[in-house]
Amino acid sequence: LLEPPSPPGNIVVDDVNYDTVTLSWKEPRNASVTSYLLEIKHIERKFWKKEARLPPYMLHYQLKNLSDDDILLVRVSASNQYGTSEPCTLTSPIHIKFRTTFHGYVQNTIANIKYCDLKILNTSRGKICCIEI
Repeated sequence: LLEPPSPPGNIVVDDVNYDTVTLSWKEPRNASVTSYLLEIKHIERKFWKKEARLPPYMLHYQLKNLSDDDILLVRVSASNQYGTSEPCTLTSPIHIKFRTTFHGYVQNTIANIKYCDLKILNTSRGKICCIEI
């Protein structure tokens, strides 16, 4: 067929980890794809922003460096030599909420938090097991 591809299949949130979100989608049914365009939009903004142009074999992407309380919309379009598909849009916004409680050992990732901001919730044999920020 000498036409742009149909939209990619449903976008799925595969993993959420602190300030990253991993997304995946299905390739379109009817055409060969030369690239995917992933765009994001903060809920309070008017315009979509290009996040990445991906090769045709990449059916996943990790959004990085997200901020606490971000609310994002995500869409993906497929392209070939005849044009670009309509976008497939994530069915509901992604709301980033940083966890406020950490279980396990205190690690370097939270080392620059001021001690006055920490509340020790539980200890075991002299080691901190759970803190709240």
